[in-house]
Amino acid sequence: MTGLARSNAFSDPKRSFARAPSATLTRGLSSTSAYTRSAAPKIVSPSRKGLRNSVLSLRDGLVLTATQRVYYVSQRANDSLILGLTAGLRARLYHLGRATIFGEFAVGISDTSVAAPPRGTRFNYLALGAGGVTVRVASRAHLLAGLRLLHLSNASLKGPGRNPDIEAVGPFAGLLLGS
Repeated sequence: MTGLARSNAFSDPKRSFARAPSATLTRGLSSTSAYTRSAAPKIVSPSRKGLRNSVLSLRDGLVLTATQRVYYVSQRANDSLILGLTAGLRARLYHLGRATIFGEFAVGISDTSVAAPPRGTRFNYLALGAGGVTVRVASRAHLLAGLRLLHLSNASLKGPGRNPDIEAVGPFAGLLLGS
């Protein structure tokens, strides 16, 4: 911020709003003045440069991901909903025209409504691996499809007798916007 600042600590407490500065003062301190234009650093939004320059991009073709996941598990006893948080990496493996082949890996934690799997615990760890393809359908929209491997386990937190796991493979599809 440029210009002078003063405290209103000793001003009338009944006054709720400060008076607006005069037009001459605001024109002199605005960001369009020649002095400010030459001194201010240029800030480029990451979204204008694409995914490779975004905050989550580690290098061209390698992206850090953070995802909230919800899974439904059908079990012998009570069915369960799994709410998970994961972090991982997605790498572009091959690029051809509008299509990109990628691989990803993520790890995280989860909490379930009922112990999943049976004899297990409500708190579990997640490990996911996936491979798939994205196809650009517009300048900032991609269709996404692939195959994901899910591993859910509590890593013997309650002993080896309470460490069943879930291994699941399934397809996924979606729409990526803004990348």
